[in-house]
Amino acid sequence: MNDGQDESIQIECGYTHEQYLEDRKTYLTGYQDQQTLFDKTLITLSAGAVGLIFTVTKGRIDHWSLKVSVIAFILALISSTTSFLFAAMAFKSFYKQFERKYAAQKKQKIKRSPRNIKSIFSTLGARTTDLSFLCAVVGVISLLIYFLDIPIRTYIPIYEL
Repeated sequence: MNDGQDESIQIECGYTHEQYLEDRKTYLTGYQDQQTLFDKTLITLSAGAVGLIFTVTKGRIDHWSLKVSVIAFILALISSTTSFLFAAMAFKSFYKQFERKYAAQKKQKIKRSPRNIKSIFSTLGARTTDLSFLCAVVGVISLLIYFLDIPIRTYIPIYEL
């Protein structure tokens, strides 16, 4: 490719190929870090909520909202863990596609980044993240319903025999 084509690509995109790759790497790393932090937080909070529910109720989950809450938090745990799996699979898929397309463009001596790299795993990862957030919200709301539904005792015993 001659210098005129390089300049037209740079003027059209506003980036050189190296600048684009560096910025893309920065954005992808930031996105991946935020996604991982979100998933870890949801897993920690959901597991803690389930543990607290079983500890406080002593294993007796007799109210409908407690049942809904436990199920919602367990679903949040499963979907957050699945989101980790899909993220890893998407990364592997992106990497393979990027390398394949970059090698094909290198043969043709084109100096721009590979385009149209897609993966079904990234879409599935986004959907499972949304599902885990929704399940956590349902779990919190059903816990609030449970605590608002409990009749207030006139006294609190200091010692239970």
